[in-house]
Amino acid sequence: FYGEEDPDRTVFAETNYPVPLRAAVTTTKKLIFNMKSNFYELYDLVGDPLEQKNLAGTRPEELAKMRE
Repeated sequence: FYGEEDPDRTVFAETNYPVPLRAAVTTTKKLIFNMKSNFYELYDLVGDPLEQKNLAGTRPEELAKMRE
């Protein structure tokens, strides 16, 4: 913000169209929560920048950390 970098911050985003989604994004991870289906998606933005493999089911510790 305003010329100051903070690589450790988490950015939050949301949309309600076409379904309510909430997201938390860091420099290395992205967590998406589908509020309608109660479904989480977790992506490794370094190893999978195109977000092709949902890791939410295979990395419970990382999912829990992002959910915090």
